[in-house]
Amino acid sequence: MRAETGPGRPLFTLGVLTVPFENLWFAPSKGWAAIAPLLLFLYVLRNARRVPASIARLRPVFAVVLALLALSGVRYLSHPPVAANLLDAARSLFLGLTCLVAIDLRCRDADDLGPTVRLLGGAYLVALLFGVVQWIAIRTGWDGFLEFHRSIAMRDVVRRGRVQFGFTEPAFAAMHVFGVMLPLCLRFRSRPEARPLLVALVGFVVFGLATRFSLRFVVEGLLVLSLAGAVLVVRRRPPLRVVVPAALALLLAGAVAVEKVPRLKRIVAGGVYADESLAARWFRVRAAAAAWRDDPAGLLFGYGLGNLWVPLRAGHAEASAAYDSSYRDELEVLAQRRATSVLSLPVRLVCEFGLLATLALTVLLFDRRRPFVSLLIPLVYLTFDSYAFYALWLHVHALVRAGPVGESGPARRDEGPRPTIS
Repeated sequence: MRAETGPGRPLFTLGVLTVPFENLWFAPSKGWAAIAPLLLFLYVLRNARRVPASIARLRPVFAVVLALLALSGVRYLSHPPVAANLLDAARSLFLGLTCLVAIDLRCRDADDLGPTVRLLGGAYLVALLFGVVQWIAIRTGWDGFLEFHRSIAMRDVVRRGRVQFGFTEPAFAAMHVFGVMLPLCLRFRSRPEARPLLVALVGFVVFGLATRFSLRFVVEGLLVLSLAGAVLVVRRRPPLRVVVPAALALLLAGAVAVEKVPRLKRIVAGGVYADESLAARWFRVRAAAAAWRDDPAGLLFGYGLGNLWVPLRAGHAEASAAYDSSYRDELEVLAQRRATSVLSLPVRLVCEFGLLATLALTVLLFDRRRPFVSLLIPLVYLTFDSYAFYALWLHVHALVRAGPVGESGPARRDEGPRPTIS
């Protein structure tokens, strides 16, 4: 391994350590209160002289981004952007790209990302322990800890009896476990540096099953199991005597989840409007779909970066007429403000860049050597839409680092033998 030469290593280390701690009171955003992207940006800024070389190495990625921005420029002719919304979207995309550049710079300094994975695994273990302490405080009425958590948290749901770990919301645990931890464990499966991350992953899953702290975590866990099973069946073609019991076990797990998780049981019985959070998310999707039906050009080519609010505003009346929930804050907020989030990245991509560009991105991001991870990433983003979140950029880095599909040659040091389902 070459000597580490890049400046700003403490900034990168601090950025990695704060990835699981995104709920600090001084974070600049209330929606996803993360500070790690800002620290990674400072790391890139500290390495400004080396950034052009990194961009050159990542030129396919930046070429795609420039193409999307050019498409936005054309769409602005018919849908002029609003400065505040454009700035919000551009900032999110910029922080995502700086995350990718930071990963590339760090990988060039230290040969690979093995030490970074070990560091991240340790951070997630601390976050897991923090969640266990929260659970103990909730069960025992430990007011001192509850008050401490309230004083440091941007958003505090622990006082309402919900385990939050270090995340902005309990549901965000699913994004980290299935979008960051699981792909990294597969990518570094043969490396000892991945063991802390694997322990943390198992710990989150066991704790999630035992406490059912998040509906999203339970549902996405079942979906991930289903996806893994489907990939295994397609790639390995196991005999029916293996497939049938596994499928029955998965169906049984789903039935148990419906019975044991009250919110899930309520949704299955009453539909999307039986749950406030799901009703609010579905309202945004339905508003966008109504606008797409009436504006085929908008569906195909989008409305431009930062113009997510245009289709949501256009379809607001139709979605409101069909809305059947007592929770109406979502309708009022979107009627008065220009939306900056649709809470689903696939829907956001179609809104801002169009269906054609979204399909093209889907093809470009699919790696036939790692089909499970390639399908896992979109699943994680079904209910989250920040361009700055790490899962996408870690996948892009792995894709670019591995080279074009079909490239021959030895495996990279950070990968090792191909796993069965990755």
